[in-house]
Amino acid sequence: MRTSAPRRLLWQQRCLVSRVFFAWHLLLVGADLRGANLSLANLGRVNLRGAKLFEANLSEANLSEADLSEADLSEAKSLKGATLPDGTKHD
Repeated sequence: MRTSAPRRLLWQQRCLVSRVFFAWHLLLVGADLRGANLSLANLGRVNLRGAKLFEANLSEANLSEADLSEADLSEAKSLKGATLPDGTKHD
C-alpha cells in the first residue's frame, strides 16, 4: 500500500522536528545562558546540565523534570512563578 503525499509530508515534518529538538537538546548542555530572557519558556525535560544561568530571567518558565545538575539557579535574575524540576512552583 502506498502512502499518500500529504501523509508522507507530515511524517517528514515530524522527523525534522524530532531532529531539531534533539539538536537543541544537546546544545543546552553547558550552554551559556547568562542574561537570557527565558520567561515563559517550556524547558521541561531539557538537559541544562552545567548551564550558566547568571542573570537569566526564568520567570514563569517550565523547568519540570529538567536536568539542572551543575547549574546554579541561585544566580538567575528571576524564578518567579517558574515550575521547578520537582514540580513545585517558585514564589
